[in-house]
Amino acid sequence: MYPEWAGGDDTEGTNSEDRPLYSAIGMDNENHAFPIMLAYMPAKGQWVFWWLWKDALPMLHPGTAIKRVEGINSDADPQETRAIEGVIHIGLYPTALHGWCTWHKINRNFTNDPQYKSLLANTKNLNIASRIEVDVIVRWLWYFVKHYETQSEIEFAMMLMKYYLGDEDSQKDHIGVIPKDTRDKIQEFCTKSFFVHATKLFEVNFTGMTLKKRTTGANEGTHRALKKHTNGPKPQDNLAESCAKICGGMSQHGLRQVTHRASS
Repeated sequence: MYPEWAGGDDTEGTNSEDRPLYSAIGMDNENHAFPIMLAYMPAKGQWVFWWLWKDALPMLHPGTAIKRVEGINSDADPQETRAIEGVIHIGLYPTALHGWCTWHKINRNFTNDPQYKSLLANTKNLNIASRIEVDVIVRWLWYFVKHYETQSEIEFAMMLMKYYLGDEDSQKDHIGVIPKDTRDKIQEFCTKSFFVHATKLFEVNFTGMTLKKRTTGANEGTHRALKKHTNGPKPQDNLAESCAKICGGMSQHGLRQVTHRASS
């Protein structure tokens, strides 16, 4: 077991009681995902996340693994965030830092969010050059997340992006045009939802052995593998049937193969 990184996320559609299935996922030395813990949640309240990370996970792994966790990723759910931050604060995971999944932030909260999606799509449909301009912005956001190595690089790049989006005179020097209303919305996202959460999103703020994992992609891949497997849990299964399919209906080898493909 390689416990330095763990991801937490839940998924729907695995049982007839509409209980979310929560997964805590680790990665092995071949970058394969494997379940550390799977649990049906009675609710998505803070107390459930607290119990999972404070009581259930240490009970399942009573050795030194818990104390060796250096990074825990989740989505930005406030209940889950407060619970994980709480168990770190009390010293249960003494070397761990909590971060948010940047795929959720960039994909779900920006490129596929209703308030930005149509503006970005309309801009990309203007011509190929404008499509490139939008793609550059999105790729640039990922550079903030994964590639800038110092705080000074972050601050310099933030200044450049602000100039890139805000200076009207410089637009004529770009290969494509991003309309002002779209640029204003992009800048709004960066200012209010992205840069302000740098400590939760940017790799530069995570000093431990986090394997440069800044998403919960391992969880998403595991969920897809479970639900798409021929013998996997289905929405019409009761809890006993769903649990039996997860625990005994699939061989570990088969799950690992599908999980690796789904998350790669």
